[in-house]
Amino acid sequence: MAHEIVVAAIARGIEVVPLPGASAEITALVLSGLPTDAFVYVGALPDDLSRWAHERDTMIFTTEDIIGALEKLLAVFGERGICATIALMQPDEIIYRGTITSALEHFHLISGEFMLVVEGAPEEIAEVWDEARVRSVLRKRLAGGEPLKLAAKEVAAAAGWDRRAVYALGVDEKRNTP
Repeated sequence: MAHEIVVAAIARGIEVVPLPGASAEITALVLSGLPTDAFVYVGALPDDLSRWAHERDTMIFTTEDIIGALEKLLAVFGERGICATIALMQPDEIIYRGTITSALEHFHLISGEFMLVVEGAPEEIAEVWDEARVRSVLRKRLAGGEPLKLAAKEVAAAAGWDRRAVYALGVDEKRNTP
């Protein structure tokens, strides 16, 4: 219910002000405007985000490198809704709602510990292909003359895989092709 109320308030231009709660993570989640019915608290943004790329639930990350974090999220997740917060309940608090790309354009020279509340994966990319299927599709595209870099990028996006992992499979396929 909180999700629907926050979304309605944001849509009408009503300022949503968080009240101190048990944790900054939950406060950020509630005021994010993203679904709150199911979420995953990941903690510090991991170096390898591929494990989380197909997570359907809203995710909460922390980071001190906002630009680096947003760039990694965009590279692995693609465009998603996001809420970035810093210094909640302090006079200099920042609450930013938008997309990963718009957040990248918004933040400059701001440092500190951010809470990043990220929209879960849409249903159409929630399915992750097994390796045999990835290899099969990749093999067909390469046989059709498509450059490995492009094929790896597009197959990774469709398969729910990290682009580098698909590229490595492509290198393997090319090596084993007579």
